[in-house]
Amino acid sequence: MKAFSRWTTGLLVVAFTFAAITASPAIAQNQSNQLGPSEVTRAQVEALLGAHEDFASPARWRSLGDAAIPILESIAADQNVRPTRRARSLDGLAALVTGHATMRRLANSDGEPLIVRMSALRGLGQVLPELPLIDALRPLLQDSSSRIRGMTAETLAHTPAGCAEIKDMVALETEAWRSHFARRCGEQTPSEDQRTERESKTVVDTTSRVVAYRIVDPPGDIIFNYAGPYPTIAEILPSIQPGSVSVLLPNSPTVPFASGGWTFNLLASQQTTVDVQAIVKTSSNPILTTGKLRANLFFVGVPGLNAGSAPTDPNFQAVLLKMRSIYAQIGVELGDLTYIDITGADAIRFTDVQEQDLGALFMLSKHPKARDGAINIFLVDSIVGGGFGFIILGESAGIPGTPIRGTPGSGLVVTMADFPFNPDSIADTIAHETGHSLGLFHTTEFGGTVFDPLPDTPECPQINFIFFQCPDATNLMFPFSNAAAFSPVLTPNQQFVILRNPVVTQRGDPEAEGQADVSSIRLGSFPVYTDRLSSPITVNVPQAAVSLDFVGVAKYTLATIRVPRDFPTIQLAVDNAKPLDTIRVGPGRWCGATITKALKLVGERGTTIIGCPPGVPGPFGSARKRGFRIAAEAAGTSIRHFVFDGNGVSLGGDPLFIGIEAAKNPFGLTGADNLVIDSNEFQGTAYGISLADGKNSQVTHNVFDGFTVVSDGEGGVAILMYGGNGHFKGNSILYNQITSTVPAGDLSGFSWVNEADVPLAGIVVSGQDGTIISNNKVSITANAHGDGGAGIIATDNVSGLTTINLTITNNDGRGSAYDLIITKDLSGGTGNSVGATIRGNLGTNLINGSTSQVNGR
Repeated sequence: MKAFSRWTTGLLVVAFTFAAITASPAIAQNQSNQLGPSEVTRAQVEALLGAHEDFASPARWRSLGDAAIPILESIAADQNVRPTRRARSLDGLAALVTGHATMRRLANSDGEPLIVRMSALRGLGQVLPELPLIDALRPLLQDSSSRIRGMTAETLAHTPAGCAEIKDMVALETEAWRSHFARRCGEQTPSEDQRTERESKTVVDTTSRVVAYRIVDPPGDIIFNYAGPYPTIAEILPSIQPGSVSVLLPNSPTVPFASGGWTFNLLASQQTTVDVQAIVKTSSNPILTTGKLRANLFFVGVPGLNAGSAPTDPNFQAVLLKMRSIYAQIGVELGDLTYIDITGADAIRFTDVQEQDLGALFMLSKHPKARDGAINIFLVDSIVGGGFGFIILGESAGIPGTPIRGTPGSGLVVTMADFPFNPDSIADTIAHETGHSLGLFHTTEFGGTVFDPLPDTPECPQINFIFFQCPDATNLMFPFSNAAAFSPVLTPNQQFVILRNPVVTQRGDPEAEGQADVSSIRLGSFPVYTDRLSSPITVNVPQAAVSLDFVGVAKYTLATIRVPRDFPTIQLAVDNAKPLDTIRVGPGRWCGATITKALKLVGERGTTIIGCPPGVPGPFGSARKRGFRIAAEAAGTSIRHFVFDGNGVSLGGDPLFIGIEAAKNPFGLTGADNLVIDSNEFQGTAYGISLADGKNSQVTHNVFDGFTVVSDGEGGVAILMYGGNGHFKGNSILYNQITSTVPAGDLSGFSWVNEADVPLAGIVVSGQDGTIISNNKVSITANAHGDGGAGIIATDNVSGLTTINLTITNNDGRGSAYDLIITKDLSGGTGNSVGATIRGNLGTNLINGSTSQVNGR
């Protein structure tokens, strides 16, 4: 059986990654020898410009280095190049923190395609510091296009000064526009009527990822086991979008399929309840050769194209004709199309859809005009990847997608910004994502060590970015598109999988012999946990069945708890809440809480956390007060819009010592993952935020003023993020504003590092892998003794573990003695800077003992 990618998990935490494997240096070198260095770089750029899904990410662009810059500049400026490729070139320049002159020119040009202008706007937000950025974007707040005004506001809204700049303009826009583009500049509190409605509403749980952890066939063989041993008989990919799960069996001719009782056990990233059904396809003839694929086509803000015009638009029909020709080669007819417009606030939100909003977009498939038993294809103007934003050409909710309407897994989405030009490329992307939605994997993943489970698809064991010799390069499911060079092909094994998907019905007379029939079996609701498997769920498959799609949708009753109306303290509200509930805390001074489940905590105007005195419910009753203490089992918690009052902590007494602390679990193995700490204000404190041993957390848009070091040397950092039990990935520290003054006296003995006298630091990271630290502004005034501050410190002094593969860009530490310090590792080497991308950090930088001064870009 072919090697296949795996997703690792423990019973406590389910980790999902739809990621590529990096090619070995030997393979890359062997391919590079066939081309000169400049040809290699151009081939790599071209590959990323045509990559499917989210492969053209900032990290991939950064891996190409500065040699890619002139190539990207040339493509971005070439009006003969199709818009999506130019936009992706701008993404590459932004990732490499360059190209601001090109971006500014394109952003301000009315004649450029919107996707190019919007990518230029996002790029400027990455390569320019705050004041030059405001100066560059201010004129665009009056642009004639609401989308350009929106992207301008969104880019400026990352900083307080930017929010002030857009205040007057925002007031003139619609409420739907504000909620999408200016949402960071203040959160609207729901009305009482809205709260009552939310409290009683059962909704899809879009925060919990659910996997079929173990599958047992009727004879009792384990067909699939998520945790191994490998290889398993069937290869199953967890749903990419949280909230639903879909498993198609058989998904290869090598997977045995028999009638009788099939048993499934589920596991979730957060405790939830899952409604389960089985969709069974039966046929008197087990050999399926033809089928019809019905489709709901959703039009979401594509300029010049909607449900009324698309049926007769020659350019759109050319797209469908090409897609029909691709699937006709395996006997599948694209037919029974339903054309549907998405309008109003949803159109504003999803025309340029954020990747994190795809689940919400796919839930619109519940539209009353949509048909059951059909694939849901959403056509938007652009798809924007996470983080700072980058263009994605298309994405399916899963492999396979969920074959019912109204779930986060119910669809696929395609960028249409190239329309009406290049119908072949658009058709190729739609057909490729349709393949995923129907159950097909990439033939070869990047790196050349991971392949699909089908015996008859070619493999390319040497794939890197240079893939022209790959035998599967012509296959529809190859991860890079080259639609201009050839028409994509599909194999008989890929036909086998597609014809077994329940949304593909058999063509011809419904009364004809061998006609396939699709039926749904409701199996009930089941509690699903993070630390143990669900009870067995059995599906009785009839004798004539040719396939089974096991479908689950996570659900919960959304509740909002208010303090003090519902409970007098935050801790009591937390104790009585269920996972995923929202706790809204009213104005007043509150002590805080220990959080032991995933919750959304939101402060209203005037909500201040001061820490708890002894004997009062709260995280601690000692002089070392914490505001919120997040336990490891509270992964997924978000904390927004609180004020943390730790003023006077250096003077003794017992003011708030740590604003927010994420602690390790009782075994000391890991801390809380997937935290969001956004838009809070920290006054004083010894530590503003301290996060230990966690991954995939975001610390963004917070304001820190006056953090300090206490008399015994503790504290002295606004944001501390460290891994003491390994290198933790996926964390980001973005757009924070940090100011303080070093207290009087000789504090040199409390310096964070040996290389400089800095007892205060804005951000300190240790034991991190791939953490992004960008667009933060830190100003720490030195004291009369000369003890200063550092904006950012990356070191292994804190935990004994180096920081690797960091991205540190566009931070401004000119108000501090040092903007950035990367220390030599404890062995005296350069381990803390391994794999680092460092650009545009203003101020004095001290890296591995060498000092440089950066005053501008």
